[in-house]
Amino acid sequence: MELICYAIQIEGGSRFDVENSKVNLIVNQVGEESITFNDRRVVLHNCNLRNLDCLSDEWEKYFSIFNTTDGESVVIEKMCAGALRMTKKKD
Repeated sequence: MELICYAIQIEGGSRFDVENSKVNLIVNQVGEESITFNDRRVVLHNCNLRNLDCLSDEWEKYFSIFNTTDGESVVIEKMCAGALRMTKKKD
């Protein structure tokens, strides 16, 4: 099992939105990495949510982040306009 941190945030909005949307998403990677994405949703396959580290209490206005019911994927849904920026680093 490997810990991975994804830094996510909204880009293209106001400076306030960019700062308040920053979330460090820490997941347990339990298999081969696979990511599916479209305009409003990113799915991280073969992992489960371990922790969220947020600078602002308003991050839920920008994202909905949850484990799937089978516990084998993490879903990130964008709740506002703007591009989603996601950066990966090993934790």
